[in-house]
Amino acid sequence: MERDSHRTFREIHGSKENLVSSVKDILEKALVEVVEDDAPLNLRFITPYQITTGWPTDENCSDYALTLPGELPPGQEYISVSYTWAHSQEIDASKPISDYRIKDRATPDAPFRSINCPTMIFHRAWCFARAHKIPYIWIDQECIYQGNAEDKQRHLQIMDKIYKRSKWTVAVLSTELPDTMLSALALILQYSHQRLSCPNFGDWPGGIDIRPLYDEFKKNAVKILSSLYSDRWFTRAWTFQERRCASACVLLAPVGNKSDAVAQLSLDWIGSDVSFSFRHIFILMNPPNVCTQYHADNVHEVLVESFYHGGDLSGRSANWLLFRAMERCDSLICSDRLTIFANVCSFRYKLNSTVLNDAKYSYSTCMLALIMANEVEDKLTVDSTETSRSDVDLDQNFEWYLGRKQWSLDAKRAK
Repeated sequence: MERDSHRTFREIHGSKENLVSSVKDILEKALVEVVEDDAPLNLRFITPYQITTGWPTDENCSDYALTLPGELPPGQEYISVSYTWAHSQEIDASKPISDYRIKDRATPDAPFRSINCPTMIFHRAWCFARAHKIPYIWIDQECIYQGNAEDKQRHLQIMDKIYKRSKWTVAVLSTELPDTMLSALALILQYSHQRLSCPNFGDWPGGIDIRPLYDEFKKNAVKILSSLYSDRWFTRAWTFQERRCASACVLLAPVGNKSDAVAQLSLDWIGSDVSFSFRHIFILMNPPNVCTQYHADNVHEVLVESFYHGGDLSGRSANWLLFRAMERCDSLICSDRLTIFANVCSFRYKLNSTVLNDAKYSYSTCMLALIMANEVEDKLTVDSTETSRSDVDLDQNFEWYLGRKQWSLDAKRAK
């Protein structure tokens, strides 16, 4: 399957009859109804090999265990980790990092193994876990048997639930934040906590004046936030799903060499990182005297689509907006996007992306079938879905169809 969302349905199929035939074939072979329940996910987790009362302060812990499926204690919270497998971050030689290793409890006689994910991902994730005193984290490269196709497929089907049920999803970024942005974050936290109407530049520790840093941020806000957005984490389809499905998503960004002024700012420091939320990003986008700069720049639209995270995205054209946001992201396997889109839209019906991972299926037509299936009320109606309706314009592409359809449906609901 190849991404063909830029092509019209006529370019893909030639005729309405061919389009109808393809949609019916897709629905017959790949339609899956989502079963919503609270059944245990039976996941494996990474946890300290020996959990003691002092584990949250043990920065030198190097031995960890991979639990058996379903071994998470009842009521125990966990942290899910969102990152890109090609995470690029050099290890600072001046700050030694433990030689992490893992013992799989499923094979007690086997020796400890090295970690599979990037070292800095593992290290920074555990810094966050210790700070929040949660001794269980879920990392896909560690907790899924990557060489077992059945295990991978089982986790693929519940990936959205893994992030929904975690206490936090921590997004580990590789792009360093400049002092100017850190000063703006500190001001945001200050007047958010104190419910101030505008930033207060006084009463900072040691009499530090951060106004020059903040003024610099205002002048270069688009450039600074665009640099953050260029982090690979924001351009992957799977991480798009993870941040949309997460119950609470926290961004973890490296800081590098902090200036004396920044080091004293009241921020959520996690080791050499700072953590912040998507809500903070939105406030950063519109500080005083910056809003007009954003609206004059195309990056505003990109940031709105990509940074949005507020639980439920509803109202006019919600699915269309989510599709556009996903289309800005890339994926190695095109058919995975069918699962991702269904998950972020919380659809009742999905398509089996493994079955459809074939060159004979059109990505756009699969998306069309997915939307049509989720417009009906029950499975019986899905099985007899009328796909030859006049609202499919052969001379338009799927995005045009989705936008037009969503505006029409929202208008009907408003009556």
